[in-house]
Amino acid sequence: MKNIWKQKKIKVKELPSGDTLNINVISVSGHPGPHIYLQAGIHGAEVQGNALIIQLIDFLKSYKATINGTITMVPLANPNGTNNKNNTYTNGRFNANTGDNWNRNFIDLVTLKRASFEKFCHKNKQTENKVLFTHFKKWLKQTLIKIEKELKDKNQIHENNEINLILQKLAIEADGVLDLHTGPIATYYLYTPEYAKEVSKYLKFENTLVIPHYFAGAFDEVTFHPYTELKKYFFSEFGRDLTLPFESFTLELGSEEAFDLESGKRDVARILPYLKYKGVFPSNMRIKPSPIKNQTIPLENFKTIYSKQSGLFHFDIKPGETFKKGDVIGRYFNAQKIKIKNNKIDHLGIEELKADYSGKVINIFPSAVVPQGCELLQVFKY
Repeated sequence: MKNIWKQKKIKVKELPSGDTLNINVISVSGHPGPHIYLQAGIHGAEVQGNALIIQLIDFLKSYKATINGTITMVPLANPNGTNNKNNTYTNGRFNANTGDNWNRNFIDLVTLKRASFEKFCHKNKQTENKVLFTHFKKWLKQTLIKIEKELKDKNQIHENNEINLILQKLAIEADGVLDLHTGPIATYYLYTPEYAKEVSKYLKFENTLVIPHYFAGAFDEVTFHPYTELKKYFFSEFGRDLTLPFESFTLELGSEEAFDLESGKRDVARILPYLKYKGVFPSNMRIKPSPIKNQTIPLENFKTIYSKQSGLFHFDIKPGETFKKGDVIGRYFNAQKIKIKNNKIDHLGIEELKADYSGKVINIFPSAVVPQGCELLQVFKY
């Protein structure tokens, strides 16, 4: 049996010119098995995930055996953001018309349809696990379609929730979701829900952030939240502890505005162990061992250092590097603070920023022009 490749284009938006924006959905299927979903570029400037998808397609094209299951890949998942250029900068994190973050406002199906969810749970409280999760996927899909119809009937489909609905529907029947992002100027790191912390080790990332099981509107959350709610409800109401067959992760692949195909090959190597774990590849498939040592940090240790003043800023430390309390991590320059005294330069207008604690740099502000109060650095606090 050969792998079967499919392609479909989904209309996202009609432009005033009459042209349309579309997303290109690529899938490959083989024997019966798991369904893995990958998407890149929901934030327009975060493009490195597209290099991963291209290189994964190339890898699968050359793969001699038949895979198990289906891999669905969506490059440039949000053409609204991709096309939103301001000179050299891609202003694609927020909708330019509404100010909304493109990776928010996904639909929390369980909360919105709580009565229907609880009815489903009671109807299936003794259903065997495999059948239960098959039924649950069906419930999720039917519920989302129903909500979409309600929105259309009320004429409440708009620029933001239209792309949200398209992407949420594409991923709703998956067994694993990889949402590909980048930071501003960043190292590689991974967001994992708490329940999938052990599984996240199959994704070869140096830095892992463990997030609690709440819903804040992001894509990874909207895909795993129904499952954590199902697990919680079954345990509290029926004393039944479910082992979830689904995971969703956000993969942060370095810095925004960068597209590197060679890095894309290395990025594919990071996810192959996860695909093997999920059963896409046979258990005897040989994968080169990864030298990466993972560091797992709870979300409360992911700290933002805000700029205490304005000026030009020189970073003395780069993403991925560690620092100790008291280290100089950067220097401000403010032209208004240059001082001349007694015909001599008394102050160059440069002031040091020292660390209040030890940690590791994850993200830094992407511009040397720093306003007061901006998110200057994001760090793992040790």
